[in-house]
Amino acid sequence: MKGVAKVIGPANPKIGETNFYEVASFHPGTVVTNPASIKWKLFQFKNGKWVEVVGPIKTGKKVTYSFPQKWYGKKLLIEAYLFEPEAKSPPGHIVQPVLGEKKIVKSEILNSQGGPLTEKPKYGQSILLKVTTENMPGDTLKLSLWERDTFTDKGHDPNNNQLLWSGEAKVLKNSGVVEKKINLTPELMRLSNKGYLYEGGEHEYYLLVEANKKKVISSTAAIANQEVNLSANKPAAKPTAKPAAKPAEEPSIADQLTVMVKNVLSWDPFNIRGTSKGVVEDPGDKENNKKKGKCFCNRDITPDELKKMVKNIRDTTFYEGKTITYYHQEKLFYIYAKVPQGDRTFAKFAEVLNKAFTKYDINTCARKIHFLANMYVETMYFTATREGKGINSFRYDPYRGRGFQHLTWKENYEAYKKVSGVDVVTDYEKVADDLNIAADSGAWYWKKTGINAYADKDSIFDTARLINYPGAKKSSSINGYVNRETAWRELKKIFNYPQDCVNKTVKPAPAGVMCPTCKTEHFNLSGKVTWQTQFDPKWGTKKQQNSACKKTCDAILNAYGLSSTSPLSKYQTAMENKDHTALLIDTNVSKIGVKYLDLQLKEGNPVQVGVDHDLNYRNASINEGTTDHFIVIVAKLCDKGRVYYRFYDVGTSHESKGKSENNRLYLNLSDYSLKGTTVYNGNHYTVTQIRNNHKK
Repeated sequence: MKGVAKVIGPANPKIGETNFYEVASFHPGTVVTNPASIKWKLFQFKNGKWVEVVGPIKTGKKVTYSFPQKWYGKKLLIEAYLFEPEAKSPPGHIVQPVLGEKKIVKSEILNSQGGPLTEKPKYGQSILLKVTTENMPGDTLKLSLWERDTFTDKGHDPNNNQLLWSGEAKVLKNSGVVEKKINLTPELMRLSNKGYLYEGGEHEYYLLVEANKKKVISSTAAIANQEVNLSANKPAAKPTAKPAAKPAEEPSIADQLTVMVKNVLSWDPFNIRGTSKGVVEDPGDKENNKKKGKCFCNRDITPDELKKMVKNIRDTTFYEGKTITYYHQEKLFYIYAKVPQGDRTFAKFAEVLNKAFTKYDINTCARKIHFLANMYVETMYFTATREGKGINSFRYDPYRGRGFQHLTWKENYEAYKKVSGVDVVTDYEKVADDLNIAADSGAWYWKKTGINAYADKDSIFDTARLINYPGAKKSSSINGYVNRETAWRELKKIFNYPQDCVNKTVKPAPAGVMCPTCKTEHFNLSGKVTWQTQFDPKWGTKKQQNSACKKTCDAILNAYGLSSTSPLSKYQTAMENKDHTALLIDTNVSKIGVKYLDLQLKEGNPVQVGVDHDLNYRNASINEGTTDHFIVIVAKLCDKGRVYYRFYDVGTSHESKGKSENNRLYLNLSDYSLKGTTVYNGNHYTVTQIRNNHKK
């Protein structure tokens, strides 16, 4: 008999460690001239016999084996042979892997299918947390998911990063793997935006794993800071560069070709219909807008005026019931970028802003209002001239958003370098760190993109989309749109625009009727808004109709030219307590919500609101656990001085009851709650949500 006689090596190899096995002897008369002729196979003892483990065949007199977690405690046979394996011992060597050093090998954030994140997940989708271990079967791991708010994109800082979720999980005995699916809910989006109030286009997630006094952190995963679009008609994808704007309401053939060629060939549009420096001229820039008066047209904004503007806007925008002023006081440009301490003043802010306004024809009240309103969000409430922390968080890094309007993408940095002579391509951080360049680049981009033309029309939707997302079809696609709109409204009040403006091109919004009894304006849209019922066959079966109140309210808004509302864009004015035994009014949020409600009615828009009519309704299993039903507010009126809001109720098939004049929600000025009774069944309603409107 010829061949291998005996194999030696560790009988109890440790999981995860490399072990050597070699041929100890051959049968008499065996001649081996080439060690590569010696082959090795692995067998597992199953059902009373040795079964071959399929895998690569090793060769040589001495080889290595490393056993993964799945072989822990299994009976295995390692055999070397020259001709055919015998599947027995000897010549094979019986081994049984044992536990070695406990290790957390890897922690990962993957897509919902367990693959790598090739695209940024959005809120409404899910991700998979995966941990791979060695020698830890049955051990308990502590997992926690965090959103990174620190400048560096490495390490774990529990004091400055935001905890999103935590839990425990046992390691599977056979695989050594732990997996946890995480749904990206609106609550996670709210928490992720909590760190610095406005996080920009994405959130940076990481997974922390703790066990046996050891910690392992995953690589950072980028999560899109937006809700997944559930509409069948999705808006066009965001272009890789911001195309030139179209000043006319109806795009000309030349304008359409500009955008088409730009998208297909990455063609440089800067010289079409522009000056030698590549700036698109606004109609009438050369001779128009030269009038002066008591308004802000064609004059500088003083540091004191600018300070008042910043304070008023921050005082009227809120986060978790507190004003933005509460978080930032009077601080300017102190987050993310390295703006010199001496430049973080209103005097310097006014200096660079006025210089840029003059240079790029941002010279009327309307243009200044729109520039500042959009800048407010782009710079995270006038605190950050740089988009986010870290250096490798965005797909367009290192050319992330910087400056007063967050100049983004390499081609725009190159274009600005070409017209300004400042090398921001090599030294891109100076766009954020130098306020002169931050202001100049922002105003340059504003003009060359043709945004002045839309500011002249006082269209906050258009100026916002051209700065943030040119392809947006609705306001919900634009980052921070609600705050842009709020800042725009507040600035118009400060500027007293258009009343005082000598260059006004738009008419003021129609005023309501001032009531001498309640001393407030009355608004009534009931003659313009069409009521609908949720008990319509278009919503499906009777069971489906019973839960179609939200869809029906959306349909009412859609018919009026407004988009369907989102749970991510609302004022949560009331919540049931933990035990669902009481309804708690949030007075601060309610006050803001009522103010928003009045502004929308004044602009001629109905407003969708959620209401609570029974505590613990359906075991608090719908919406956020408090809102039971949705209605649409169409008027603000009063009853002998007591202010109420008339609503349309879609929860009845009787139009006379659904749009009854007695469907009223009365305003309680002690806590700004809205409460009333619906005519069709006598249910008592308390408003719990006031949804934000967006144009289609």
